[in-house]
Amino acid sequence: MTTSVLNREVMTMDEKRRYLLSRRRFLQVGAAASTVALAACVAPTAPAAEDMAAGEAVDSEAAARWLTGMGDRDATGDFKIMSWEDEGEIRKFLLHINEFFDAFYPGLEPEVEWGIPWGEYWTKLPTLMAAGTPPDMAWQHQSRGQVFPSKGWSVDLTDYLNAYPPDGWPDDWWEASVKTMSWNGTVYAIPYDWATIGIYANRGLLDDVVGGYPADPDWTWNDFVETAIAVTGEDDNGMPVWGANIGPGASTVWNIAQAFGGWYFNDDMSQASFTNDGVVTAANLLWDLRWKHRAMPTPEDTQSMGLTSEFAFASGRVAMHRALNDTAFRMEEAISGTDNPFPWGVYAWPRGPEGRVAFAGNSGWFVPTGSRYPDTAYELIRYGLSNPDLLPTTGVMGSMIVSRKSFWEWGLPQGETAELIPNFQNVFVDIPAENQSTFPYWPGYQEWDAIWLKHMDPIFTEGQEGLEEALQALEDETNEFLAAEMEASS
Repeated sequence: MTTSVLNREVMTMDEKRRYLLSRRRFLQVGAAASTVALAACVAPTAPAAEDMAAGEAVDSEAAARWLTGMGDRDATGDFKIMSWEDEGEIRKFLLHINEFFDAFYPGLEPEVEWGIPWGEYWTKLPTLMAAGTPPDMAWQHQSRGQVFPSKGWSVDLTDYLNAYPPDGWPDDWWEASVKTMSWNGTVYAIPYDWATIGIYANRGLLDDVVGGYPADPDWTWNDFVETAIAVTGEDDNGMPVWGANIGPGASTVWNIAQAFGGWYFNDDMSQASFTNDGVVTAANLLWDLRWKHRAMPTPEDTQSMGLTSEFAFASGRVAMHRALNDTAFRMEEAISGTDNPFPWGVYAWPRGPEGRVAFAGNSGWFVPTGSRYPDTAYELIRYGLSNPDLLPTTGVMGSMIVSRKSFWEWGLPQGETAELIPNFQNVFVDIPAENQSTFPYWPGYQEWDAIWLKHMDPIFTEGQEGLEEALQALEDETNEFLAAEMEASS
């Protein structure tokens, strides 16, 4: 059984994962609430003619601003949208989507299929496209931002952008977010956020070590490692406490390697290098942190705790935790709900001799090839993601830094959380803005990731030695993979 997301009844897990929301169901709760409120009031009178004329003028002005004139405003039927976002994350977007159709396309019924599990989303969406039944608009992620265009699955937005650019485009949009939604210099999706990374810090364990709060924003990776080692030990109950947990995946190694002048691929993706000094330094740093110094939990340690990395930090078992900006909005609740709450804060992402990259990634909306309403889909994207009247709601409800630069303040913490972390802006906005480099996702990334795991999992996950030999083997097999890609495309 399904109801409006604003008044959900108990649903089965399968229903939660595939809840289809229509505008009429979404508005039922609002209509019911209005009815209750009006019951205690005098019955409203019909609007005066001049008020109706004023309303029509406002509607006409809004249509002129946000519509291209190419969509059929008399269209009827459904308008299908797909997303992996869960209920908490989708709410803000549902407000914008329903407002758009209610104002401009009352005959079209938006059906939003949300909560699709991450892995399932990336198999279901291509399957629908191959069958010729794609959604009319869908969510896109930076990891597939080049995959879909390369396969012809995304509509090229160039003509739309030239004739009807989003508000503030392109100068008021974060460069990194736009880049991840582009392929070969062409934009195929419009980003909606700008996610950045920092270090969440247990001040009870760290203040004395780093000399008070916050830590020096220019601290280095050497400082980070020394601090992690210093606080690793046991708590008052004899339970292990680890200094840090940042996860040695491909993007994290790349991120740290950037601080030491490292690189993975050359500009045209024809050559890979995992044996340059920067990558070797970053990989050694992470391996030593986990396996030599035992200052970062192993997968077995994490499993024995029975906690995700975020809750391992919230429980006091990890002193420093790598996480995105929006984690701050739920961290206080998570920590205060434990048996032993502690003071916490955020540190800047550490730097190296060549600086730092504190941008993590983003998502966006795109028009799938084969959409029945591509013009309307672009209008919806433009309206929902660039409208200055909507972005404050997106920022506050989503606890996110939106993709338009001038609206970043709406993603800042409020109230007590803001008082706890007065350096939030510096950590998650100012420092990431200094370097807009992005992880090198490319059309072959998903296939290549299996090569990375083949060579790096035994090292980082199992603790095997021979890191530099494994990096050499990774480099050799990756270059073979890239050569095969180039030959196939020639």
